[in-house]
Amino acid sequence: MKHSFKIAFCGIMTALALVCMFLGQLVPVAVYTCALISGVCIALVAEEIDIGYATSVYAAASILVLLLIPDKDAAVIFITVVGYYPIYKKLVEQSRKKFLKNNTAKLIAKLIFINISCIIYFVITIYMLGVPKDSFAIGDVYLPQVFLIMGNIGCLMYDKALDNLIILYKYKFRKNILRKW
Repeated sequence: MKHSFKIAFCGIMTALALVCMFLGQLVPVAVYTCALISGVCIALVAEEIDIGYATSVYAAASILVLLLIPDKDAAVIFITVVGYYPIYKKLVEQSRKKFLKNNTAKLIAKLIFINISCIIYFVITIYMLGVPKDSFAIGDVYLPQVFLIMGNIGCLMYDKALDNLIILYKYKFRKNILRKW
């Protein structure tokens, strides 16, 4: 694969991730869905080229999202959780270490990562963005643990969706894209 194709593909995926994040600003209900779709752009770079290029796309998209997206909560969710997850997923799945040989260990590693990412997101949201702790409560019930459980379930669904989207890309779209390059 030519170096020019790699750079162009990374640029297009960075721009597409940013466009998806902007679309989330137009439809407020879709903020988190658009962040997940932006993560798919990074997963495609990791799949098509390699993890190093995907990390570069993640870094560029994170900086642009942080600077250009008005909703900083959406930017933080992209940076801390869903933007880096496809890279981590690829690292775990390619791991040849003895303790990550079976699927259960890989799943546990992914869940540990998502829990740490969600806690980092929560801390940044409360202490850096100044979101009041009361916004994570319904009545007198404080709900960060419920959000963490929902995050784990969402992670499992996102993981499966990424697998299916990568398979769809490989068998339906890859030949059409690569043929032009």
